Amino acid sequence: MIYETVSIDHVYSRISLTLNLDDDNEYLNIYEFIGWAIREIGAHGTLEMVTKQLTIADHRVELPCDFFRLRQICYNGWPLTWSSRTFKYQYLLCEECVNDRSSVFEADTVVRYNTNLDNIIADYTSTDGIQVININMIVKVAPGHTAGGIIGNYYKRSGFTLAATDLSTIDYSGVNWTNVSTDVGELNAGGLSTPTSSPYLYTYQINPGYIMTNFESGTVDMSYDAIPTDSKGYYKVPDDEMYLWALEYYVKVRMIQRGYKFPEEDLRTCKAEWMKYRDMARSNAQMWNIDQTDVFTKRWMRPLAVLDRAQNFFNNEF
Repeated sequence: MIYETVSIDHVYSRISLTLNLDDDNEYLNIYEFIGWAIREIGAHGTLEMVTKQLTIADHRVELPCDFFRLRQICYNGWPLTWSSRTFKYQYLLCEECVNDRSSVFEADTVVRYNTNLDNIIADYTSTDGIQVININMIVKVAPGHTAGGIIGNYYKRSGFTLAATDLSTIDYSGVNWTNVSTDVGELNAGGLSTPTSSPYLYTYQINPGYIMTNFESGTVDMSYDAIPTDSKGYYKVPDDEMYLWALEYYVKVRMIQRGYKFPEEDLRTCKAEWMKYRDMARSNAQMWNIDQTDVFTKRWMRPLAVLDRAQNFFNNEF
């Protein structure tokens, strides 16, 4: 492990002195080259663990600008589970799909459904006039409804399909209706459901630049690795001699490719030195200390594997 870091300004000073640069024309280029080298070295131990609270809107939120590598995402006290779905959201079979494929299966056996994996979306409100309500379709009770049911709540049809009926005359608190609002929390306030039995109710995927969730809105806590920066926003790199040599030779390789010449070291030599110090830098940054080695040893020698440790945030269990 390397525990100390140094600003990239220090690295630039070292490189400009070594290369005998007379001006700062290559200042920004060298900074960019060092960033490339850091990513290629790719040592986890040189990264900073950051936790941020992000706001989900329309099932997604942008990744933070300093994001490098994801650790975990937490929602309502549970780690979000990686989604293995083949569709972006919960798939609802539409009426047209059923009719078009009536020769394949009986329409009466196919129902649209919502589950507490997603925010409830009402198929109808109680003001939508005369409608046929299939099993598991959902109606939201609109303001002014007096036939029965709590205003603003969501009721799911059960039992059997309801023939064409004026929705404003239905008692939603009666038989064959289930109030499902509590399954997803305070929907009218824009809230989300709280897991009560399974941590696998809420899932996410990473699309380029975004975290995608199976709930529409809310807040999540995200733990991720970021490249540490100084007060100017510049990279901070491990204060390790092998690491600094690696950065220096990477910059030399790129400078030679830009037309610079170094009489004592040609491109082939600089590339060889870069690869040598790159591997040494990675090893130094990744090397475990005694405590980390002890944790790994105990986990490896545990007689019985502990499953689902991700759902406990990988807390030590010895």
